[in-house]
Amino acid sequence: MYEWLYTPGSMSNSDVIQYYQMVATWIAAIAAIAAAVLAWKIGTKQNDLNEVLLGLNYVPSVLFTYNKSTKHFGFQNMGKANVFWWGNRVYATSESVGGENIESHGSLITPNGVYSSKADFLEPTALRCSENVASIFYDFFITDQNGKHYTFKNRLLCDKPDGTIQEVYTQTWSIVEGDWHPQTATNVTRSE
Repeated sequence: MYEWLYTPGSMSNSDVIQYYQMVATWIAAIAAIAAAVLAWKIGTKQNDLNEVLLGLNYVPSVLFTYNKSTKHFGFQNMGKANVFWWGNRVYATSESVGGENIESHGSLITPNGVYSSKADFLEPTALRCSENVASIFYDFFITDQNGKHYTFKNRLLCDKPDGTIQEVYTQTWSIVEGDWHPQTATNVTRSE
């Protein structure tokens, strides 16, 4: 039946029609495979672009508080996605209080979840300041679930009119993308 494939010139009219049908079928199959591969590549690229576009308008929302009775900071995730708390940097004016303290693994804070961190440095540092209101700068480091790094820059105002801390006010004044990385930290620790 397929002798005409090997011996040119011996094809009948029905064989010629069958030959062209087979060629057309192969061309259609190759075109369908090429279209499927191209559609997959376009879909993958569009998905990557959508993730980038969604990330352009996203900045984590973390509420930063101080609990005077327990002497702990609280970090509450007010956003709709997971974030990871990595550590902090503390300084009073130009005086470094402890450098960067970044953990080897970030601590997960789920949406509406809270992470707590000791604030042992706060009272001694605030009491060393001569003013009635001590100003201490406190940065903390967050990554979102896509791995983007953020630095939350804060100021702690410690009211101490009689020499003891009466109230601590937290003020977040900037959120900066980047500005830190676990591999560049000066003091990497792991708190349990």
